[in-house]
Amino acid sequence: MIYGHPKYLAETFVDLSLYRGSCYRAANWIYLGKTKGFSKNGRYYYPNGRPKGLFVYPLIKGIERLLGGEFLSEGGSMNTKDILFMNKLPIEGLMEVIKRVVDPRSGNPPDESTIRRAIQRVDVYEFDKLISGWLRG
Repeated sequence: MIYGHPKYLAETFVDLSLYRGSCYRAANWIYLGKTKGFSKNGRYYYPNGRPKGLFVYPLIKGIERLLGGEFLSEGGSMNTKDILFMNKLPIEGLMEVIKRVVDPRSGNPPDESTIRRAIQRVDVYEFDKLISGWLRG
């Protein structure tokens, strides 16, 4: 487990202009498609003109059913369907609530590092339960 969440898939990228990914295919890795061909340099991404092939390997049985479900069981994390629709969530309402929080010492909203320290102390399972309820409306 990492950050309180289990690992479901292993992933790897193959430069298809140089290799075919034969070893991954022979080992039953699943080919998902090509990337858009970007590289990261520091904090920024730039096009490199060399799309990579993305292969994944399931680490637990039944992962397709688990990731394809509407919600995971209590204490789990959001699935890929939820992540794809993050731009449709009522996030403005959540941001308005966060902006109303005021540090009693300064009278100002807390800065990013304070919010990060507070989030690191949150019980991830309780937080997931609350957010899941909030998403369900």
